[in-house]
Amino acid sequence: MALAESEEKFRSFVENANDIIYEMTAGGMFTYVSPKVTEQLGYDPGEVLGASFSSFIHPDDLETCRRFAQETITTGVKKSGLEYRIRHRNGSWQWHSTTTSPIRDADGRIVALLGICRDITERKTTERALRLANKKLGLLVGITRHDIRNQLLALKGYLAVSKDALGDPDLLASYIASEERIADTIAHQIDFSRDYNELGAGAPTWQNLHRIVTGVAARLPVGAVRVDAGDPKLEVLADPLLEKVFYNLFDNALKYGKGMITAIRVSARTAGENLVLSVEDDGGGIGAGEKTRIFEKGVGKNTGLGLYLSREILSITGIAITENGEPGKGARFEMTVPAGMFRFACR
Repeated sequence: MALAESEEKFRSFVENANDIIYEMTAGGMFTYVSPKVTEQLGYDPGEVLGASFSSFIHPDDLETCRRFAQETITTGVKKSGLEYRIRHRNGSWQWHSTTTSPIRDADGRIVALLGICRDITERKTTERALRLANKKLGLLVGITRHDIRNQLLALKGYLAVSKDALGDPDLLASYIASEERIADTIAHQIDFSRDYNELGAGAPTWQNLHRIVTGVAARLPVGAVRVDAGDPKLEVLADPLLEKVFYNLFDNALKYGKGMITAIRVSARTAGENLVLSVEDDGGGIGAGEKTRIFEKGVGKNTGLGLYLSREILSITGIAITENGEPGKGARFEMTVPAGMFRFACR
């Protein structure tokens, strides 16, 4: 009776654990996998039983996983810390870590392995994002220093010629106007570096797109422009500055389409395993020759930094942005979100 109760408690623990618990033969064939595999990887346990672990592991990680299992068998000691990619039933790859322990028969021979694996996909995504952000910040420091130095040289030049124009008020006024424009440019560059410095400072988080768009629209003078905020259940894993991306896109649409646009629409569609987010308006659109250049630093009608910063923010979690609207019929910015970086939350 006591043994039966003990086995029932153990079974309940295994089946309700937050991690996947599995058992496999010394040859790597699964003989047991806990129900958690359905929630984390999409497989029914019956699909996994009898299959080799090698059929689920990313090809680039397979040899490392084989050595890890073999070392557990050879040494007879529990091993932990292995990180590898495993295929979800939908075809995407997720990061997991595992711990394995040897199982012995009555004679002490190792006949199987007991393992516990944990989903670490979000942690790996965060680590990658922080590495990328640090690299970008290093580049930005050099670029900003160079740009500000050039602006200061120009400012010094205007100050020098201004001394010679003291007797000509009109000429002096034009020089002062140029000096003010340079000062404004430097101020914009400093503000941009401040915003960029925040890029990657926080770990990527799941963010509700409908909530972001609604909040942005509330802070901008949309007036009679109709705003469609999209699916209220859609969430994206992105840098905390994602809101700034949508602010820039809406601000540009309202600024350059003033008196023309009547609507801004946010929508989403699947493209294979990815998701494509669209932000489109019915204004004048963007010329064919400008579609790629608008994302370059310094290119644009204002500071030339907004769309460049937007592209950098999105790239932290592997999101790409392009402009695919038809000139004369409106702008359409499309953001391609990789598999695993979006979800539709239950309400």
